[in-house]
Amino acid sequence: MDMRKVVGHNVRHHRRKRALTQEAVAGMVGTSQKYLSDLECGKNNPTINTLSKIAKALGVSYLDLLRLL
Repeated sequence: MDMRKVVGHNVRHHRRKRALTQEAVAGMVGTSQKYLSDLECGKNNPTINTLSKIAKALGVSYLDLLRLL
């Protein structure tokens, strides 16, 4: 399984669960909405630091973003 797709799906799931927009999360993380959109589509491969910032913004562990469904 492509881990970029797993991470993207998990980011989208947790973002929607908290009723946050891509723009809001991108602002908290310090990245662009386009980057976050591409990440959710499995096009980007985030660094560990970016993954950690996204997890913090979503209120989850970075491990939650890596879990296979």
